[in-house]
Amino acid sequence: MKKLLLLLIIAGSAVIFSSCGSSKTTTNKKVKVEQNECEVLALEAPEKRAYGTASSHKLQFAKDQAAVYARMELSRIVAAGVKAGSKVYDQQYENQTAIENKGKVEQLGMVIAENELKNSRIVCSNVYEIPDRNFYEAHVCVEMPGNIADKIAEKISEDEKLRIDFDEARFKKEFEAELAKYKKENQ
Repeated sequence: MKKLLLLLIIAGSAVIFSSCGSSKTTTNKKVKVEQNECEVLALEAPEKRAYGTASSHKLQFAKDQAAVYARMELSRIVAAGVKAGSKVYDQQYENQTAIENKGKVEQLGMVIAENELKNSRIVCSNVYEIPDRNFYEAHVCVEMPGNIADKIAEKISEDEKLRIDFDEARFKKEFEAELAKYKKENQ
């Protein structure tokens, strides 16, 4: 009798412990993810557009964060262009004036870029809901109005000291080349 009771307890315990866990299935199936239309739009004009994405439990927060990330990316792109364009002063002269001018050009460029970023607008926005996680995923493309290299060149030309050594065509060439290089490296 004791053996039978012991056997029933062991069998009952085995049934109870084995049925407590839920069955979980995993899959290793790969699904190709296509580029979002906002990302494609940003890649069509990398000198003036950038793409950002964010996700959150709150819809508006996801959209706002995606726009912030896109503007941050646009800011990095412009900063790289301004830095490259200001190298013109380094390469022309190796004196104190060239160093001062380079600093002024960079500062002027960043002020203009900051103003242009404030005027940037959202040209594409997509939001996806992930129902099983109660999550929202936002994709945004922002665009700066006009050509920033032209605006920086125009401001430099207005400054008497900077205008003397300024080669507008060379500045724009360096600026655009750096933007293309930056976008290519960061795709």
